[in-house]
Amino acid sequence: MSKAFIYIQLFISTLAAAALLTLCVSPSWLRAEEPAAKGKVKVLYHVDGKDPDVAKYALALINKHIDAEGGPDKIDVELVVHGPALTLFEQDKMDPELKKRFDQAIEKELHAEMC
Repeated sequence: MSKAFIYIQLFISTLAAAALLTLCVSPSWLRAEEPAAKGKVKVLYHVDGKDPDVAKYALALINKHIDAEGGPDKIDVELVVHGPALTLFEQDKMDPELKKRFDQAIEKELHAEMC
């Protein structure tokens, strides 16, 4: 499987997850919005593969997304990592570029869940 195909898959999965999360979480006609969260975009990113380049790409997208929305006060981003991807995020074994991008996202208030 080519890297381009994997990147396209990740991008499409990310868009689909964002669309589903937006539909499920934010419509005011389904429930009353919380005053503190009003107007904030809520996005979920998902990484489950063992390819470090895909994880780096996902974190680059997360950082760009937070910046594009105007910063962490305008967007809530959650990253869910599971399956084979868990080994990529082990602190003592983390790729330096992946760690750099992950730390940047954490500084921008990324909420990460490892399961």
